[in-house]
Amino acid sequence: MAKNQILNIFTALIMLSAASCQSSSWRETYKSSLPVLKPGDPVIAFGDEMTKGDGAKKDESYPSQLTLISGLAVINAGKAGETTRSLLSHMSTDLRNFKPKLAIVIIGANDFAKDEQTKHISENLNTILTHIRRSRTTPVLVAIPTTGLVRADSSLYYDVAKKHRTPLISGLLKDILGDSELTSGENKLNAKGYAKLAEGINNYLKENGAIE
Repeated sequence: MAKNQILNIFTALIMLSAASCQSSSWRETYKSSLPVLKPGDPVIAFGDEMTKGDGAKKDESYPSQLTLISGLAVINAGKAGETTRSLLSHMSTDLRNFKPKLAIVIIGANDFAKDEQTKHISENLNTILTHIRRSRTTPVLVAIPTTGLVRADSSLYYDVAKKHRTPLISGLLKDILGDSELTSGENKLNAKGYAKLAEGINNYLKENGAIE
């Protein structure tokens, strides 16, 4: 094995270990900041094609499945091709129209695919979370993993969550995207994958006191 390959593997393993440690830390730190939700309470799901439910039937998207298992009224605001920048162009209107109590944010994969600078993604995420807070809605951020030799959550999600004291669901997408039975291609979920994503978010809300 070439020297550069060994170095790349070593670096990737260090990143994976760091992400694992951060994952546990954030779950413990911000669990108390979630609101207590009642059946039928409005929740909005912001994101790209993964939130929209591309590759599956409409009722198989993760927002639809989360509605069924949680009893919450989850509004699917996912758009194919959505980036952190394009989300900013319409999210304020969505928040004003739907008045959700919780906003689940899964965004950034298309930014990474377009090689957008990390600095710009981070700045956009900061603005997204600020807008959500100003609308008196609690945001929940889901970490997006980077692609590479070893898949690991991008550290910028931990940095943004820390700055805004925002609940962060880490490790969930990394595990789902790493399971071939839950995907239909690179960074694309199938119906089983969407069900797993909905289940993971539902479990997070339960474990942290947002729902019974």
